[in-house]
Amino acid sequence: ANTFARARRLALQALRNARMVDGGLARTASRDADDEVRRLAVVAAGAPVTPEAPATMPAADRDAVLTAGLKDAEPRVRYEAVRGWGRHLQAADCQPVLRAVNDPSPHVALAAIDLLGAGCG
Repeated sequence: ANTFARARRLALQALRNARMVDGGLARTASRDADDEVRRLAVVAAGAPVTPEAPATMPAADRDAVLTAGLKDAEPRVRYEAVRGWGRHLQAADCQPVLRAVNDPSPHVALAAIDLLGAGCG
């Protein structure tokens, strides 16, 4: 599984930069053995949506990837999941952000504290 991790990382990074990561790919990548591939999947799911850069995956897939990212063992994945949650889901459900305040990683906890400054729904 780790033999081609670099290739998977580079491929996912290229697709993410082109905003071509769809829901199925993001879900699959969020279960990858490589932590950087999982992080990139969460980054793609949590990407900002603007008129110039519309959503590339259905909300259900985005929510599933972000939820999985919040439970990941790797702090970098959890950090990106908290940021994505704040961007897309915090107005509807603030509990994951509140739980992230107690994350063992100070970076994740600080990201959650910053998000709480915007308030909860």
